[in-house]
Amino acid sequence: MKKIKVVCYILLYFNCGAFAQNAEELFLITANVHRNKSLDPFFKTITNTSVYVSFANPVIELAKGYATKNKALILNGYVHTASLLASFVFTATAKRVIKRDRPYLKLTQLQPYQIEGDFSFPSGHTSNAFTAAGNLAFAYKKWYVVAPAYIWAASVGYSRMHLGVHYPTDVLVGAILGTASAYICNRWQNKIFNKKVQKLLYIPTNDK
Repeated sequence: MKKIKVVCYILLYFNCGAFAQNAEELFLITANVHRNKSLDPFFKTITNTSVYVSFANPVIELAKGYATKNKALILNGYVHTASLLASFVFTATAKRVIKRDRPYLKLTQLQPYQIEGDFSFPSGHTSNAFTAAGNLAFAYKKWYVVAPAYIWAASVGYSRMHLGVHYPTDVLVGAILGTASAYICNRWQNKIFNKKVQKLLYIPTNDK
């Protein structure tokens, strides 16, 4: 009787895994193959904003912070840069460890907007976007900043599926890694950028 139960659990495990995989592939096929192609230019633009918007935020903060000698703004710039670097390291490491092929190599009916040169899992574009959104949420805490930031980040994630270059789980894990990177660096801000580091970076001691 115990052996029968074990066999049933094993079959259930593999059946659930196969169902989840099929559901993921079906969602991706729906998002890409059955997409509204008139929206392609919009989602191509959204996907391309990921890197530019993500890194523009800390660059602007640092430039304005040093120009006005605003310590809080300068610290935000460095913290947000650190979180983006952490997100990159987490994502790049996961890609090399998991080595998941791009979905269009398996699902030949997909119509990718371009052929990517790296592995699929997790989504780097999504990780960047959610890191940036998390940074803005921690730093400014205003609904009119937080809501647009996360809507944009979610749009980047969806664009990767619409364009046929990532599985849904690639996007989901990318969002988790990006959010975690922002959370860790913003929460550990005082430990990472202590007084010695601030002095080394020429961060003023008083805000203006």
